[in-house]
Amino acid sequence: MNEMREMWEAAEALSKLGLWVRIDVSTGTLTVYRDGLRIGQLRFPVELDLE
Repeated sequence: MNEMREMWEAAEALSKLGLWVRIDVSTGTLTVYRDGLRIGQLRFPVELDLE
């Protein structure tokens, strides 16, 4: 459950920056969008993958 809490906290922080976030609980990924374009993805446990 710790990973779920981390995903939620990351999503909240990113949304405060004006980014849109999609959480996929089944794969443990959090996808980040800006202006409708995918700009990155976090995998939990966290591995940062920026495009």
